[in-house]
Amino acid sequence: RLEHEIEVRAYAGGRADEVPREVLWDGRPLRVADVERSWLEDRDGHRLQCFRLRLADGQRIEVSRDGGWTLDRVLSG
Repeated sequence: RLEHEIEVRAYAGGRADEVPREVLWDGRPLRVADVERSWLEDRDGHRLQCFRLRLADGQRIEVSRDGGWTLDRVLSG
């Protein structure tokens, strides 16, 4: 978990098919160019929805949601 303010905006016809479209990272909007991976993960007794995203500026990140969004990892290009 990294200490950054993050929010993921998504398109969803229903919660099960939610697709991230934009990330607000420390208040800066960044378009999601690709969802590289999505998975469910159990962490400390909580079930999290996780995504690996490639952003329009080329950065790759992993985020998770358990109520609110968390930036878990910044990956190399």
